[in-house]
Amino acid sequence: MAVQQIVYYGTATPPRRYQALSTDVKPTTSVPYGSTLEETDTGDKYVYSPAGWSLSQDESVAIKAGATIIGKVGIDQTTDGTTNAVSIKEKTLLHVTGTKAASGDNELIAAPTAGTRIVVSSFQIQLEADTETTLIMKDGATNKFRFLAVGRGGGLNKDFMQGREWKMTAATALNLNLSGANSCGYNVSYYTETV
Repeated sequence: MAVQQIVYYGTATPPRRYQALSTDVKPTTSVPYGSTLEETDTGDKYVYSPAGWSLSQDESVAIKAGATIIGKVGIDQTTDGTTNAVSIKEKTLLHVTGTKAASGDNELIAAPTAGTRIVVSSFQIQLEADTETTLIMKDGATNKFRFLAVGRGGGLNKDFMQGREWKMTAATALNLNLSGANSCGYNVSYYTETV
């Protein structure tokens, strides 16, 4: 199958939609930013930007740098001065909550399959014991966020801005390391994505 352009009507310089096989060469000449390409044999979706084609992290339409995002709508000015509004799809968040008390690494979210990673939107960890404990959120075996809770109620609350989420290493578990066998509550909001 050769690359096929799917034409949008009614706008001056719209992004284009393409379909191709994963083995086809993706077009790079005169491709407007925000154009999308779907590989019909894999289902993968790509977005064209100043950096070239990149795998879409969700099913939204990418908007070039400098665009304004208002709620669920992106506003982008085209090269001829007209303005396009593009709907943005939201992610469905998953949530885990519980308590861990083993000294060392405690798995909060199991490692996803190869080619998939956990993206953390927010987390809260709180010591439920009276003993001073170091709490470390880990990307697999790698320390990422460290906090010394000096007693009951001490903890860490981290909300990541949209577009600045904690994107973990592919096929890696989210772990909470405790410096002692002291009870610690946790809440994590996340989604998974292919890389």
